[in-house]
Amino acid sequence: MSYVKVVTYTELESVLNNLQEFTWALRWRNPVFCKHLLLKNLKNQRSFLQEKRPLELNLAWIERWAGNFTSAVKFADEASPKIDKTHDPEGWAELLVIKSVCAYSLDDHHLADEIVKEGFDVLGSSIDCGVGSDLLVTLATLSLYAGRFGVARDHLYHALRIAEHIGLPFEQARVRHNLSRAELRAGDISSALQSGKTSIDKAVEYRNTVILPYAYEVYAAALVEDGRTDMARTVAHKGLMAAKQSEDTRVACQLHFVIGNSFLKEKELAKARAALSQGLEKAESTQYHLWARNFHLHLSQTLESMDNHKEALRHLKIFTDLQARLFNLKSQLKSSVLRSQLEYRLARHTAAFEQQLRDKTEQLNLELVSANQALRDLNAKVEYNALHDDLTGVGNRRMMSRFFSNVQTTTQDGKAIGALMIDLDGFKQINDMYGHEIGDQVLVSVARRLSQIATDDEALIRTGGDEFLVLTNRRTAPADLQQLAQQLLQVVLLPLNANGKHVTVGASVGVALSAITPDWESNLLRAADEAMYQAKNSGKNRFSLHTSVSHLQKLDTKEDTLPPAK
Repeated sequence: MSYVKVVTYTELESVLNNLQEFTWALRWRNPVFCKHLLLKNLKNQRSFLQEKRPLELNLAWIERWAGNFTSAVKFADEASPKIDKTHDPEGWAELLVIKSVCAYSLDDHHLADEIVKEGFDVLGSSIDCGVGSDLLVTLATLSLYAGRFGVARDHLYHALRIAEHIGLPFEQARVRHNLSRAELRAGDISSALQSGKTSIDKAVEYRNTVILPYAYEVYAAALVEDGRTDMARTVAHKGLMAAKQSEDTRVACQLHFVIGNSFLKEKELAKARAALSQGLEKAESTQYHLWARNFHLHLSQTLESMDNHKEALRHLKIFTDLQARLFNLKSQLKSSVLRSQLEYRLARHTAAFEQQLRDKTEQLNLELVSANQALRDLNAKVEYNALHDDLTGVGNRRMMSRFFSNVQTTTQDGKAIGALMIDLDGFKQINDMYGHEIGDQVLVSVARRLSQIATDDEALIRTGGDEFLVLTNRRTAPADLQQLAQQLLQVVLLPLNANGKHVTVGASVGVALSAITPDWESNLLRAADEAMYQAKNSGKNRFSLHTSVSHLQKLDTKEDTLPPAK
């Protein structure tokens, strides 16, 4: 089925005055035609178009969906100075969505998080719009990556309500396909199948050529998990035809992966190997490293099952190299030593293999086990670094999100959660007087002292700069919180020795409580922040209790619930 819109030369001439609006409206149905038209007229765009959104924004959007992320970032950077975010916040937010998706796809999840946050800041209370839905879908993708399936689905249902309320049929198909992926990751196969089928129906109904191959891909993946592998392959091949129509190599790689996975389910190892090899070839031809990494891992496992240990080891080594390199690029993690050890071990095992191939196949199995263990060690190191602050070693914001998620699922509704926001007093003067190296040593020393007070079931987070946060669902009685706050103040005030410099810092601590209710995380952090500023404004080197704590003091001792912080 072809979705090409036939436009005569006369008609094209008549729409050139509104080229941005025309291609923006048509982009879902025919991105290939839109890209051709935009590139043709980019250098000749009229001066009056400067009053409107630049053509580079449209090109960045199209390149993002085609998987050409580097090109998309280039066009986005060119569009940035041509958009006034004060007069066109939705246009600026749309640009941020494109940049965040590119950052995520290039495996820089921290940058993607920061860009998405800026997008929400730009929109403010005007989130219920088309680009607001787009931001929510991107945020859901990042939550899904972090394993927060329930949170991801909440964001997607919010995005779906926006799309349905303001009438965005193209966006509805997109949200549904992401919802299917989230439900599948959460283990809800039935809902994943329903959302995937609805996404296909919506994409076909509105001729959404961009989303259609993705809708086929998530539906096929759900069919594989449901055991309907033949039907999954039929759907996946339809997706490949749709991907060819939209010239989207990215989703084509994912569809080949689904086909290979369907054969693995059937123990058809040779066919699985062929499908995965085809996907790998496509991923490598377009330098799509993220999916090339996945193909190498699954080919290694498939070949190991086929007793082709030499090839299995080769793919595993390539996967390990890609894994280490991509994670280094993502978070600049200091894992080079561990990676070198793994490469040395693999090289040593490979050399031994050539000598023992004829009569020691069992030795190769041991090598694979050893390599897999080293890979697990590497992944464990990567996960640790992803949850901890590089400088101080205490938790980071991702650790904070994980603590909130765990509390959400394990704490009884209405039970109290405490937060102590800590801001160092006098730290800026130390930085200004002695330099950042001494300042960093002060932060490390303070973090070490705070760690000695926080228990294993509590979270100590560095939220940024010279601010720390203690989260607890154990010490939540007002007296316990005050004692904890006093301990924090005392250990911070102890003299410090940094490179022979004797320095002292203080702390302002804000204490707050909240129950597990909707939006309790943001309410709790806001309350603790307000209390911290109250302590700072009251003379510093002290703690202040938010009204949420004082309210608990007035409650009857038999009452076991607590209102949320406001």
